[in-house]
Amino acid sequence: MSFDYLMLQMRRLMLSYTMLSIYSRTSMLANTEKHFKFQLPPTETEEPFDSVCFTSPPTCSDCFVFGIFGSSHSDETEYGLIRYGDEEWKIELYDGFMYANCPPVFHNGMYYCLDDEWRSFRVYDPTNDEWTICGHCPEKIEDSNDDEKNEENKDGPKDDEGEDEGEDEEEEEDEEEEEEDDEDEDEEEEEEVTQECHVVQVDGEIWGVFVMNNDRKVEVLKFDLSEKCWNKVESLGDKCLYVSPNGSFAEDCGDGSDKANKIYFNKFHGKNGVWYSLSSGMYHSAGGDFASKDAYGLTQVDYSTWIKST
Repeated sequence: MSFDYLMLQMRRLMLSYTMLSIYSRTSMLANTEKHFKFQLPPTETEEPFDSVCFTSPPTCSDCFVFGIFGSSHSDETEYGLIRYGDEEWKIELYDGFMYANCPPVFHNGMYYCLDDEWRSFRVYDPTNDEWTICGHCPEKIEDSNDDEKNEENKDGPKDDEGEDEGEDEEEEEDEEEEEEDDEDEDEEEEEEVTQECHVVQVDGEIWGVFVMNNDRKVEVLKFDLSEKCWNKVESLGDKCLYVSPNGSFAEDCGDGSDKANKIYFNKFHGKNGVWYSLSSGMYHSAGGDFASKDAYGLTQVDYSTWIKST
C-alpha cells in the first residue's frame, strides 16, 4: 500500500506527539523525538479527523483523546472521545455548530471548540458529556429581541391613519437614509472576512489569531472567560506564537530576543519561512528579502505542523 494511497494526515497535538490519521479508520499517536508510536482503536466513522487534542501523554492513565471528524463547512459536527484503556471510540453528533478549522484546546478540564461563524466557543465537558456555549450567541439575542418587539406591538398604540403628505415624505427620506447606512454597514461587514483562525493557550489563557481581509489584517485577541468576550492584544511582549491549521503554541523568547512579538505561520517566501510582526504590522521572511502588509505570493503548506520540543 503506497504512501499516497493512505493519504496520511498529520495533526499537531502537544507534548511532541503527532497524530497520524489514515482514511482506513486507523489512527496512531507518534512521538517524533523518542521515535515510538501508540496505536489507537479504529473509528466507526467514514470521515477522517479534522482536528484533535488530548489531555496528557497517551501512556498516562488520565489521558483523554478528543477528535472532530469531517468537514468544517457543515452545521453538524461529528466528534469522538476515547479514554485511556477504552477499546472503542464514543462517536456522537452535535447539531447546529460550525466549528473553525483549528484544533480545540483543553482548558480547565474541558474542550473549547471555536465556532467558525461567531467566534464563540462550544465547550465540551467529558465528565458529564455535556456541551455549553461560551461567548456571543446571536440566536438567543435575536429571539429575545423578537419577543420584545412582539410585546411592544401588542401593548403599544397603533399608528394614526391619515397622516399628511409632508410627514410621509419625511419618513420616506429617513427610511432611505437608514437603508444607505445599512448598505454601508453591510459593505464594512463584508470586508471583515476571516481567512484563518488559530486558538492557542498562553499562560493559562485562551488567545486567538485571526487573519482577515485576504491576509491583509492579522489580529490577536484574548478570550475573557468571566465576561465571555474577546479583547484585543496589542503586543505579545517577550512571547512569540507558532500557528498552523493543525496546531499552535506560544513560546517565551526572553528579553531582547529577535523572535519576540512575532507570529510564525506555515507560509513561505520561496524557501524561507515567514512571520508576522505585531510591531511593524507586516509579514517578513527569514531571508530578509520579503516585507509586505499582505501575504500575496506566499506559499502556504496546509498539511504542515509545528512541533514543540520538550
